[in-house]
Amino acid sequence: MLNHETIREQVSTYIKEQILQMKLKPGERVIEQVLAEELAISRGPIREAMRQLEQEGLLEYRRNRGCIVKHFSREDNVEIFYLRSSLEICSIRYCGGNIPEEILSEMERTLEQMKARIEKEGISGFVDQDQEFHGLIARACGLKRLYSLWDSLTPVNIVLFMTDNRKNFLLETQYDRHMQVLEALRTRDVDVACQALSNHYNKSVAL
Repeated sequence: MLNHETIREQVSTYIKEQILQMKLKPGERVIEQVLAEELAISRGPIREAMRQLEQEGLLEYRRNRGCIVKHFSREDNVEIFYLRSSLEICSIRYCGGNIPEEILSEMERTLEQMKARIEKEGISGFVDQDQEFHGLIARACGLKRLYSLWDSLTPVNIVLFMTDNRKNFLLETQYDRHMQVLEALRTRDVDVACQALSNHYNKSVAL
């Protein structure tokens, strides 16, 4: 039997999927009663899930309108990328550039999966593997609070990728661009690795 906490998490996941699939669009109201009827559950866990998604930055409350899907601007995009890159660079510097070989090997496996999933699934496959790749960098230093801060940006980052207009975001270039970061990390030179990661994010922002 599902407990209350599990139901809230399932509702949260359901709403996120509705946003990613553009069934709930930026600026659109998220109505408790409608969700309760769709999911055949009480409004309590739905209300809690919506509050959680407000905290994660995917929903926002507006007076006289209620809870709506947040609209993300270019400034939001730049801010998220800047924060993520800063935390990853902190991780690299804390390691002194000496990221464990097992993590580097896992990053390489992730890139091979990225290449395969881009061919099969397009942007959704890329986003999953991109999250895994950069998450490994953030985890490499072993600082739990640093990774927790990085991971708190994940929901908004995924939505930005999935809902933003990315006509210039060429998926076929992403494997090579991420491989450049990995090759820089393999030098174990802090400055080389940090510069490569900074260039990587700056290029993403430009696209």
